[in-house]
Amino acid sequence: MSRLLEEYNNQIKQELKSKLGLKNIFEVPKIKKIILNIGVGEGKEDSKLIDKALEDLTLISGQKAVKTISKKAISGFKIRAGMPLGAKVTLRNKIMYEFLDRLVNIAIPRIRDFRGLNMKSFDGNGNFSMGIKEHVIFPEINFDKVEKPRGMDITICTSAKNNNQALELLKKNLQTVVSSQINSSLFAPKIEVDCSCELNELNIELLDHYRKLEPFGFDNPEPVLVCSNVNPTSEPRILKEKHLRMTLRKGKYTCDAIYFGGAEYPIPNPPWDVAFSILRNDFRGRVSIQMNVKAIRSSNNST
Repeated sequence: MSRLLEEYNNQIKQELKSKLGLKNIFEVPKIKKIILNIGVGEGKEDSKLIDKALEDLTLISGQKAVKTISKKAISGFKIRAGMPLGAKVTLRNKIMYEFLDRLVNIAIPRIRDFRGLNMKSFDGNGNFSMGIKEHVIFPEINFDKVEKPRGMDITICTSAKNNNQALELLKKNLQTVVSSQINSSLFAPKIEVDCSCELNELNIELLDHYRKLEPFGFDNPEPVLVCSNVNPTSEPRILKEKHLRMTLRKGKYTCDAIYFGGAEYPIPNPPWDVAFSILRNDFRGRVSIQMNVKAIRSSNNST
């Protein structure tokens, strides 16, 4: 029996019953299934890509994956009904818990710019979804044989009646797997920074050196810089309800910045320490540097 499943049956059930104020042990939420999905848009032109996705997902999950098939035609995307679009697998019982164990202990710690699990990813019905940008974080995948890292969607389906029950269920399970390492750190942002810099050092010459390091990928991660004690020149502007655009200042120097998904995270009071990568911005024939923000923390909490 999986150690996580055994722990759930022997201890977690009773703890959840007490914490959630449930009267009956059968009301305690549990994980019902985990669904893994890899989309392969190019598969409509090359069926070998679908076969490779099936092979990789089978290795990752430990269970034979199946093709995902288009249920209807979508002319705008040149998709026909019955066309294979990717691979998926549904895990239950022991193999589900074994996968969750590997996901938390091995795969997630290999994510370079891990921002934590997003609390907004609960659907209100007890289910939690997360996206993996590159499936090569799983040790079952031989990176040398991967032509192109692919994204993966992971959905954890539970019997919880609401987000609070689902959150407590997952926290209990995750803490059990890594109890000697974390409590709630999976739900906190982590960024690995390569070096610090000042705003006045962000110039075209640096951009040229930066681009010589390309292409970036799993085996050659994009450098992450940090600039400390910066202030926004004004309130960050929200784009499409989830991104932030701002201009940062330190002394007499300023730089434009974009924080993709930043509106979904709490922003502390300035001054800030800002972790970022570099973007090239071409506007009306003028080339400039834009900061691609990865994370923001209060400079007052720096250690």
